[in-house]
Amino acid sequence: MGFLSRLFGARDPLLRLAQGADRRAFVRALGESDVTMLGALTHPGLPADGLTPEAVLAMTEEACKKLSDAEKIEPFTYGRDGRECLPVFRTSDRAQAFVGAYSKEKNRVFPFQVITLLGRSIVDPIAGCDRVILNDGSEDACELSSEDRKLFVEMWKRV
Repeated sequence: MGFLSRLFGARDPLLRLAQGADRRAFVRALGESDVTMLGALTHPGLPADGLTPEAVLAMTEEACKKLSDAEKIEPFTYGRDGRECLPVFRTSDRAQAFVGAYSKEKNRVFPFQVITLLGRSIVDPIAGCDRVILNDGSEDACELSSEDRKLFVEMWKRV
């Protein structure tokens, strides 16, 4: 969603659908929309206290090397209340805000990779997680129900 839309209070059409009763319309729109995700961490991160530029550079180089050697990019998930959560975002700004809050909560700096892709391409990650949270950590976060996740997989798995 662009700056002018936020400035004038226009809501993201996908988020409006997420809060509506027509779950098929929401799931269809999610599959047809660009979404932003985080790649799985390839490094445990560094303690935020006493961080040096040299340490950040070494961590970044190590993470990039692992990423370049990987055949497939796995999505970032995290545990909450004993359940695996998949954060999905409408914009890279929302993803970066989540990364900042997550890093602050853990008091560590992590080499996150931010990826934007078509929603329908995340069928397998959605099918494999206990919770999927759209705009995780923001004021308009929306968790997909188990019915939403099932419908999403049914609708987009064959595409």
